[in-house]
Amino acid sequence: MSNGKTIKMPIPNNITSIPKHLAHGELEAVIMRYKALRLLGLKEHPEAFSSKYEIEVKFPRERWVSRIENSAAKTFIALNPHSDSEALEDDNEHSIPRLFSHDWLGTITIQGPKILYEGDEMLSKAPWDLFFRVEESSVSADVAGGTTVYMLGALFVQDSGRRKGNGRRLIERAVEEVYKEAVESRVSRMLVVVIAEPRNDSALRLYKACGFKIWEDKLVLYLPWEQQCVAMTLDVSVTEDQKERIVR
Repeated sequence: MSNGKTIKMPIPNNITSIPKHLAHGELEAVIMRYKALRLLGLKEHPEAFSSKYEIEVKFPRERWVSRIENSAAKTFIALNPHSDSEALEDDNEHSIPRLFSHDWLGTITIQGPKILYEGDEMLSKAPWDLFFRVEESSVSADVAGGTTVYMLGALFVQDSGRRKGNGRRLIERAVEEVYKEAVESRVSRMLVVVIAEPRNDSALRLYKACGFKIWEDKLVLYLPWEQQCVAMTLDVSVTEDQKERIVR
């Protein structure tokens, strides 16, 4: 019996990751799709990015390959389900076929981890600077008790995928993935940082809805392009109970 209310069916998880090990043909297909989605975003929604279409449209193939194969980053894709009831849970066996059999609605990339220890002034001043250092910083094998820092970025959902929860699911999936790493590493704290465009109000609202907070309520300098951006962070404690579950 209808009471006049619209009943919404649950939306399946449609987020999948791009695998690091791809055959040549698979890699070329992924690059083609990722490049098309990225350039579409830069061209139609420049306010969502710190980069520019005029710059990235000239990138050589090697630049796109390095983004896909970067071992220090994970890229996730929001797929367009063929039906409301289709389940698209990510798994190693089916992730590649799904990437090629569904339209791509959006993407997000998370970099890290970098490690900071209690007393490091960068932890309280500007943890995102870890990702802009010229010198490479390696992750120590002994990170117990430290803070893992990740940087979330390159979030984009094309118009046909907006207002359907895809942006939120992309953020939540990326954070969930690195949180598992943090628990396994037995760190005490995980910090996810975001550098957002101050004019991108929809992204700022979305990150806030996902638990991110503006860093000290002010703008920061985003080094690569020397422009003012908003720094946001998600600060998560890793409890002893969660660590013990991994050990068992």
